[in-house]
This record gives sequence, C-alpha cells and structure tokens, in this order.
Amino acid sequence: MTKERRAATSCGRILANCVTTTLRMLSGALQKILELAPEPGAQLGDMVRAITECYPKEIIDYYSPTYSKQLLDQLDAQELNQ
Repeated sequence: MTKERRAATSCGRILANCVTTTLRMLSGALQKILELAPEPGAQLGDMVRAITECYPKEIIDYYSPTYSKQLLDQLDAQELNQ
C-alpha cells in the first residue's frame, strides 16, 4: 500500500466517523486529500471521489489546490470588465 493510499484510507475513516463538519475542515484533512493526484482509474481516485461527494461543491472548491488561482483570475476578469 502506497503512502498516499494509506493517508487517504485513514483520512476517509476519520472523516466518515467525525460528527461535526467544521472539525473535519479545520483538521486540514480535506485539503490534504484534495492535494493528492491519483492516477485515472486508480482505487485512490475512487476513495478521493467518495470523500469529496460528502461535501457541497463550494467547500470542495475552497479547499482545492487551485482555488486561490481561480479566485485571482475571477478578480482580474472583473477588473478588466470595469
């Protein structure tokens, strides 16, 4: 079992058993899971997908590694339109 797979499995168990959504997000576990880059079709990818399906799209977007760049791009686009 690879290091990433063990981490995803452990985080998945923790997130599945945690009662409060706030605690899950504050732990940074969701962000770490989203930073994993599983190969297409890999079991790790299925685990990451199963975990992300537990959250609204806005939460997933916020904790994704590309969120800050997307937000800056949106702000730049708004400034150009004004």
